[in-house]
Amino acid sequence: GNFGERALLRDEPRAASIKVTSETLSCFRMSQTAFKKIMMMRIKALRKVKLFQSLNNREIEEAAEVLEMVSFEEGNYVIKQGEQGSDFFMVDEGECVVEVNGNVVFTYSKGGNFGERALLRDEPRAASIKVTSETLSCFRMSQ
Repeated sequence: GNFGERALLRDEPRAASIKVTSETLSCFRMSQTAFKKIMMMRIKALRKVKLFQSLNNREIEEAAEVLEMVSFEEGNYVIKQGEQGSDFFMVDEGECVVEVNGNVVFTYSKGGNFGERALLRDEPRAASIKVTSETLSCFRMSQ
């Protein structure tokens, strides 16, 4: 898990205390400067997505907080046509193709995004997304 992000984002006092209940605890510590740089990168990526352009600053910040970075290897499918979807993806690095009924119909690279229907409607995936670069790094938002 993680904690302390609200204090890093908004210069707020800590909302709770953390008590270690095991013999040891290993944590990664991040400076406010590094955290804000990462969040600004996420906010910038979200602002480029048509789906999120009507959100105000607070809503964009909240959306950026729930993004997680995921990676896929060449030849793997990020999503498959017909499967139930619950994730939205924004390409950060790499390339992937859109396949409909096995035919390539589009290519995504940095800044591309897919899976928005999964956030808006409860419907099966309309296409498959296959990784064509050595690796594909995406920001993922779950429903």
